[in-house]
Amino acid sequence: MKEKIGIGFLYITHDLATAHYSAEETAVMYRGRIVEWGDTRSILRNPQHPYTK
Repeated sequence: MKEKIGIGFLYITHDLATAHYSAEETAVMYRGRIVEWGDTRSILRNPQHPYTK
Protein backbone atom coordinates (compact mmCIF):
# COMPACT_ATOMS: atom_id res chain seq x y z
CA MET A 1 0.00 0.00 0.00
CA LYS A 2 2.88 2.32 0.71
CA GLU A 3 3.96 2.37 -2.92
CA LYS A 4 0.51 2.03 -4.45
CA ILE A 5 -1.36 4.79 -2.66
CA GLY A 6 1.23 6.43 -0.38
CA ILE A 7 -0.12 5.22 2.96
CA GLY A 8 1.98 4.05 5.90
CA PHE A 9 0.86 2.14 8.97
CA LEU A 10 1.96 1.85 12.57
CA TYR A 11 1.22 -1.70 13.71
CA ILE A 12 1.49 -2.31 17.45
CA THR A 13 1.46 -5.89 18.70
CA HIS A 14 2.77 -8.20 21.39
CA ASP A 15 2.99 -11.01 18.84
CA LEU A 16 6.10 -10.58 16.69
CA ALA A 17 5.11 -13.55 14.55
CA THR A 18 2.34 -11.44 12.99
CA ALA A 19 4.64 -8.48 12.27
CA HIS A 20 6.28 -10.09 9.25
CA TYR A 21 2.95 -10.05 7.41
CA SER A 22 2.67 -6.27 7.45
CA ALA A 23 5.95 -4.64 8.49
CA GLU A 24 9.14 -3.96 6.56
CA GLU A 25 10.80 -2.66 9.71
CA THR A 26 10.20 -3.60 13.33
CA ALA A 27 11.07 -1.83 16.56
CA VAL A 28 11.08 -3.91 19.73
CA MET A 29 10.32 -2.03 22.93
CA TYR A 30 11.19 -3.18 26.43
CA ARG A 31 10.27 -1.21 29.52
CA GLY A 32 9.42 1.88 27.45
CA ARG A 33 12.59 1.95 25.36
CA ILE A 34 13.44 0.70 21.89
CA VAL A 35 15.97 -2.10 22.35
CA GLU A 36 16.08 -3.37 18.77
CA TRP A 37 15.09 -1.85 15.45
CA GLY A 38 15.60 -2.94 11.88
CA ASP A 39 14.46 -5.14 9.04
CA THR A 40 11.61 -7.35 10.28
CA ARG A 41 12.97 -10.52 8.70
CA SER A 42 16.41 -9.95 10.24
CA ILE A 43 14.96 -9.37 13.68
CA LEU A 44 12.78 -12.48 13.50
CA ARG A 45 15.59 -14.67 12.14
CA ASN A 46 18.37 -13.36 14.37
CA PRO A 47 17.06 -11.49 17.42
CA GLN A 48 19.79 -9.67 19.35
CA HIS A 49 18.12 -8.51 22.56
CA PRO A 50 17.09 -11.04 25.23
CA TYR A 51 13.53 -9.65 25.28
CA THR A 52 13.18 -10.18 21.54
CA LYS A 53 14.44 -13.76 21.86
